[in-house]
Amino acid sequence: MMVTEESPVEQRCGSCATWLTVLPLGAASAFVLAHVGIVVQSTARRAVLDALDSIGSGADLIALPTRLFVLPAVITSLTGFAALGIGCILSFDCLRCLGTSKLRHTLRRLVGPFPVGVIELCTLAAFAMQLLLSYIFCIACILVRVFSTICQGGSDAIAKAVNLTSLLRSSDKAPGLIEDFNMDSYCSVASDANESAVALLVGTVIVVLGQAGLMACMSEYVGRVCQAAEVSSREPFAVRDSKPEAKPKAELPEAGATSAASDGQGSED
Repeated sequence: MMVTEESPVEQRCGSCATWLTVLPLGAASAFVLAHVGIVVQSTARRAVLDALDSIGSGADLIALPTRLFVLPAVITSLTGFAALGIGCILSFDCLRCLGTSKLRHTLRRLVGPFPVGVIELCTLAAFAMQLLLSYIFCIACILVRVFSTICQGGSDAIAKAVNLTSLLRSSDKAPGLIEDFNMDSYCSVASDANESAVALLVGTVIVVLGQAGLMACMSEYVGRVCQAAEVSSREPFAVRDSKPEAKPKAELPEAGATSAASDGQGSED
């Protein structure tokens, strides 16, 4: 049987395929998607917050997550960086790009089962926060769009809305949302907040999708790290430089035995 050698083009294609399968492309895509959503959120947050503040104290509960937007965004960004870093370390380890065994041993300690598990829990927490924000921002989007549509309906629509809110406020069971709501002041402040409300909701949905991708990547990384830890329990992580064993020196005959042998030979003669 004749063995066919691979051409340089085939070898290059094989190496490219190996790089594509090993590199953390999924984590990188989810990371970029989540940060695009954060940017969209940050650009639309100010206008939506002004619109909710103009509604009055009835919308304080909905406006609170908009004010605390920075904390979930920072946690989401940090977990994204951590997940991408873990993916890069595992990929470089598979590609044998970590250099010396000491460096590999140090990085493998950083991506051990416990640190990776903690980052997975943080990613899950960030996903839950962004998912909750998506529901709250959906309610805020509906409110802002309804009130902005009334403002864009002209003076007649605004007058009817004012009469309706006055009637509801005078009732025994007045909704808390319109307790101190003034339609005229809202229209003067946030009549064009429709697009910002939609952009805030869309940005949150994009962040949720990015976090879902990061969660999937972290689940894969946890499996790989646990498998590597199981293998390392049988074989050590770092292979120490093995020194050649010193060969035992040939034992020299003792002086007494040598002299006895020479005396014996002399007596025989």
